[in-house]
Amino acid sequence: MKNKSIGMFCAIYGIVLITQTAHMMEHFTIIYQYAILDLGIDGSHGLIGQFDLESVHFFYDFLFTLGFWLILQRLPEEARNKKVLYKLFFFATILQSYHFFEHIIKYYQHLQTGMQGTPGILGNFVDLAWLHFFLNLFGTVVLWGFYIGFKFYRTCSVPSKSPDAGGQEMMPPKQMM
Repeated sequence: MKNKSIGMFCAIYGIVLITQTAHMMEHFTIIYQYAILDLGIDGSHGLIGQFDLESVHFFYDFLFTLGFWLILQRLPEEARNKKVLYKLFFFATILQSYHFFEHIIKYYQHLQTGMQGTPGILGNFVDLAWLHFFLNLFGTVVLWGFYIGFKFYRTCSVPSKSPDAGGQEMMPPKQMM
């Protein structure tokens, strides 16, 4: 990868990883409220419940899905060459795309009924709180697994000046080509 490509990959990956981790914290909170505190689905809205709206979920999942596709396009050669892991990221991208499709249907149902918390497709058959928890958990685990497993934290680290290098810029230990 060229430096500009590395920078773009790192920026996209970092934004998606940080926002999805925060989003996953919301889902952990929702499950805690739903399953442990027994507040029911109507009382389980996470830490920032005022944003638990179909329009917010639709917009967020659109951006998250776009982020997954952009990452998939820009995965470093090292990750692409690990066929099983590449297929795992591809599957995660397809699963997230389906998750977004669920939100398209949920948003359409919201526009038709004015209700928040519409069932989508699978919500007619399975518990929505758990469905969205596991869909988000899978995407989050894959993102963190790739970040740690392929040492993207090294690839994406900012070069720093070090007294040990005589004030010269130090590059990350391993640059992906």
